[in-house]
Amino acid sequence: MWFPFASISIIKTTLYCYKTKRKITFMNRIIAIIAVCFLSGFGVHAQFFCNFQNYSRQDGLSDDFIFSLAQDTSGYIWMSTSYGLNRFDGLVFHPFIKSEQTHQAVLRNDFNCVFSDSKGRVWFGSHNGTIMMYNQHKDMFENKSFSFDYHLEYPSISKFYESKNTLYALTTHGVLKYKEETASFEFFCKKFPVFNQIHIISMLQDEEGNFWFG
Repeated sequence: MWFPFASISIIKTTLYCYKTKRKITFMNRIIAIIAVCFLSGFGVHAQFFCNFQNYSRQDGLSDDFIFSLAQDTSGYIWMSTSYGLNRFDGLVFHPFIKSEQTHQAVLRNDFNCVFSDSKGRVWFGSHNGTIMMYNQHKDMFENKSFSFDYHLEYPSISKFYESKNTLYALTTHGVLKYKEETASFEFFCKKFPVFNQIHIISMLQDEEGNFWFG
C-alpha cells in the first residue's frame, strides 16, 4: 500500500505565486522548494501536486521587472520594481509610485533591495545613497538616506543585513550601520577608511562576534 508523504517549504520569487491543494499560511517568497521523503523501509511513496500562477501588470503590479522581495511582520509581501514599490496582501497589489500625488513621500521608483527587520520596519535601498524606511505603526515612509561629503561618495545600496538587533546597509562603498539612538546611518569601519572604498555584497557575523564580508 502507498501513502503520500511530503515536507514543503515555501519561498517567494519575482512573478510567480506557488499554490497547493493543502492549506498554506501566507507565503514568504514565490519559488517553492519541495523536499519529498521516500521511506522505503515502510513502503511509503511520496506524491505531490502543484501549479504556478504568474502575476504581471495585468494583475496590478506597477512593473514586470522585480529586483527584490521581503515579507513584513504583518504578512504583507513587498516588492521593489524598476517602476515603483508594490505591497501584496495575498489578493491585491498596492503600488507606491513617486509620481503619484498620494505617495509623495516615496523618494524614487527604482529601489534595488527590500528588507524587513525584527522591529517590523521595512527598508528600501537604491542608488545615490538613497535609503527609505516604511514605519508600519505610523503607516508612512521616512527618508533615512546617509549624507556624504562629496557627490562621488554616494554609493548604491546592494543589500541590508541584520545581526543582534543591529541593521547594516551593504553598499558599493563599504558598510553603513544604523544607530537607533540617532535614528541615522554612519560608516561601520571608521578606523579603516580604505574599507569604505570596497563594494560589499555579502556580510555575516558569526557566533564569536567576528564579521565576514564578501
